Amino acid sequence: PVRYKINFPRTSNQLPRLWAIYLNGYILCTGRPPHGMSTALKLEHTLFTQLQFDNRMTVRQSASAADIYLPVQPKKELPTRKGKRLRDKPTDIKSVQFQHRPFDLNNNSKTQRPPGVMKPVCGKPISAPMELIFKGKTTKRGRWPWLAAIFVNLGRGSFEYRCGGTLISEQIVLTAAHCLEDSQMNRRIKESELTVSLGRYNIMDLSEEDVQNINVQTIIIHPEFRRRKESFDADIGILILKKAVTFSKYILPVCLWQKSDTINDIVGLSGTVAGWGRTEAGKISNEPKEIDVPIVSDLDCLRSEHSFHLTTSNRTFCAGGQGEGPCRGDSGGGLMLKKDGRWLLRGIISNALVDHATGLCDLNKFVVYTDIAKFRNWIEIYLN
Repeated sequence: PVRYKINFPRTSNQLPRLWAIYLNGYILCTGRPPHGMSTALKLEHTLFTQLQFDNRMTVRQSASAADIYLPVQPKKELPTRKGKRLRDKPTDIKSVQFQHRPFDLNNNSKTQRPPGVMKPVCGKPISAPMELIFKGKTTKRGRWPWLAAIFVNLGRGSFEYRCGGTLISEQIVLTAAHCLEDSQMNRRIKESELTVSLGRYNIMDLSEEDVQNINVQTIIIHPEFRRRKESFDADIGILILKKAVTFSKYILPVCLWQKSDTINDIVGLSGTVAGWGRTEAGKISNEPKEIDVPIVSDLDCLRSEHSFHLTTSNRTFCAGGQGEGPCRGDSGGGLMLKKDGRWLLRGIISNALVDHATGLCDLNKFVVYTDIAKFRNWIEIYLN
């Protein structure tokens, strides 16, 4: 351990209170921020250690029922302050007592890191790339290291896969807002009911190594979601994890889209989506699948089906329509575009039309995505 002795000037009878500790710019622990004056102290030293991380799963068991999964229970954590949860009104931004650093696409920081701590580089998988399989077939582990699996706690140690998500920093996951609601019970899901699994490939294989299951500290749903009941406008939510992830070749953040938010600039491009959504047989896929989907103009989307007049807005875009694509279970996952060798997150899978004959997604019609470029300032409030 490294010990410091700090002498504070006595200005009153109130003792100073420590509310956050950062190491090389990364948060280690937080408490309730002070009201009034606060002071930041920067302590420097040179320390050489041999750090080793063992992130192996300690429990191995298999699921006993279809669509019910039993991820490893996270290790018991030290008590932390419970973040405020959205109920009937939006979360007050000031109530979120965390600070997170976004991953800058052009970050050339030379900040030193302790030996053994991986330097995060957004949007660049470490595993060797493989050729994209168009027909939504299985992808390779590590190809999408920012892919997150969101599970709901059913009680008695049972969990159910609910939605996908995308890791954008060491402690923040983006997903769809509707994934954070229980429509059957007409309520918002509680933080204590969610677990985010990162580095996971097969959501049925509990023997997988290098998987991190982390509980959720705070759920933030965009305040304009469900402004109109039938609309999916602002279908975006943020999960703040209880602790920062440890980066590895299977866990890295994606880059956020930093360019123009104009839809016309991406029309005609092909985005890539990946997730554990339902297959043609109507069952959740054990392993993530990926597919390339063409992005179309708003006009083409609206002309193709009257229903899109209700489910789209000026903050969504449409893609796909070629008979293959994301379906139920893929919601909340990301649509990515590759630029200069890095993957950038541009959309969140929001909704698709249903084929009433089969009860499954009608992938001959377009799929609607939340355009995160329209919400970049809102996202960065929590990143910064």
